[in-house]
Amino acid sequence: MLCSDTAVLARAMSPCQVAKEGEIAIDARRFGDLIRAFPDGKQSIVLSIEEKGSLLIKSGRSRFRLPTLPAADYPRMTSEKVERISITMSAKRIANMIDDVSSAMAISDVRTFLNGTLFSIDKEGLWCVATDGHRLNVAFEPIEGADRLKEASVIVPRKTVLLAKKMMGQSETVKLTIGPNDIQFTLEDATVILGKGIDGKFPNWRGVLPKTTRTTTITASQFNGHISLIKASMDAGVTKDAATKNRIDLTLGGNTALIQCGEDGRCEIEAVSSDNTVTQIPFNIDFLIDAASVAVGSGEKIVIGYENNSAAILMHPDGAEYPLCVVMPMRG
Repeated sequence: MLCSDTAVLARAMSPCQVAKEGEIAIDARRFGDLIRAFPDGKQSIVLSIEEKGSLLIKSGRSRFRLPTLPAADYPRMTSEKVERISITMSAKRIANMIDDVSSAMAISDVRTFLNGTLFSIDKEGLWCVATDGHRLNVAFEPIEGADRLKEASVIVPRKTVLLAKKMMGQSETVKLTIGPNDIQFTLEDATVILGKGIDGKFPNWRGVLPKTTRTTTITASQFNGHISLIKASMDAGVTKDAATKNRIDLTLGGNTALIQCGEDGRCEIEAVSSDNTVTQIPFNIDFLIDAASVAVGSGEKIVIGYENNSAAILMHPDGAEYPLCVVMPMRG
């Protein structure tokens, strides 16, 4: 089966008994809903194309007819006939990398190159990077023999990224193929997801990583739990003006980290800081929650790197450089 909207293509295969070959185009949602409604594994399903062009679906004493269109009219997507770079890696690992960066993807930014994730292979390995201009997430996986590969990168649309991540659970490994303007995920069961890339130049993300000289280390689960408490208190309170309704203040330094929402909410967390100088930085709490969720899934403790009360912070697991989250402070 093959499904495409001319921007992304998905192809799946299933063993079956074929009496006669043929192909038609059919409403995917209607067909899928009908097939899922049959009792799972109870009876076989027989598909046949009738002379008048309709698709006959039979199972036991049930039968249904669905209208079809000529397969020749169905839009076809093919990969570009240019040099493409392929690597094979754990499907679970690449799904985790997508998880680590997906919260930072823009949704409908006018800068279309932000509405997706950068997949890049260089001499070190595979990089996944996403940013919406307010935060930036980076995931990295070293690839054996990457120094012998030609470098390649493509910006993959949000829809393609999330579809690929959803399909990863069906496979142990995935073959990732990157071309100048497309990407292909090939799973062990021959399922293929082919997506067109987004035109545009991805920002120089390495150049915008903040320089930090100070750090605070805290327990990831405590940070995530306390910031969720603050969020709950904000949601239950009186609505603030749009400019400040999501603002919280994060205070770092010494042996305590403080998360505070004005006079309405305050949580203290034990911490280990590189110095005792107290620095307070305002953030959008939703962005901080997303970054904390990535860190919680990657280690027991997280390290927050910072400089002063007007600079972005870096957040990553203790003992590991990636996944890395950058969060910009709120202005005003």
